[in-house]
Amino acid sequence: GLAPCHRVYSPLQGAVTDADFFANGAATHRLAGTVITTDGRAVSGLAIRVSGDCSRDTTTDNTGTFAFTGLLAGGDYVIEPAPSRLYDFTPAGLWFHGLSSSQTALQFVAAPKLRAITGTAAAARGVVLANVKLTLSGTVSRTVWTDSKGRFRLDELPANGAYVLTPWLAGYTFEPTVVTYNTLPSDVTMISFPEDPVNRTARPDN
Repeated sequence: GLAPCHRVYSPLQGAVTDADFFANGAATHRLAGTVITTDGRAVSGLAIRVSGDCSRDTTTDNTGTFAFTGLLAGGDYVIEPAPSRLYDFTPAGLWFHGLSSSQTALQFVAAPKLRAITGTAAAARGVVLANVKLTLSGTVSRTVWTDSKGRFRLDELPANGAYVLTPWLAGYTFEPTVVTYNTLPSDVTMISFPEDPVNRTARPDN
């Protein structure tokens, strides 16, 4: 193995000329695994960190795989996924005390957070529209109608999903005709179809 495991310069002040690493002959081990969703899909592009006697960062590949090599035997380490706006992870971290062997079948399970889309539908001059049909398609399919105040709510939507929201009311044309979400990293509020003299007006069809 190499010693030290890493060097930290924070902040970096001027040129560094002693950033040397030495082979000390110590045994090293490898920690590797995968991050998958609750339905078994790989989570790619997720930042993963190992800290403790050695600190490093990596990112899961397109199969959800991560790996840390060259970890000194006997060291104490913890592996944690980076905080995510899309997922909660089980376990939150993996701890290794006195690492004595490589482990390559580690696993984190990512449960999608649940989000909501809420808003209103309105016609020209701000008149709210009741009974507008809003159809959600994509990862979850659902239909709701606006209430007497033009409000609607779609909740318990997996944050890692992709969605298309389409409004409809007989006799009206809505702009935009659809609203698209690639993911839902947070609740979406104040989605509306308000009065707009250019292109966002819900207007009676002629």
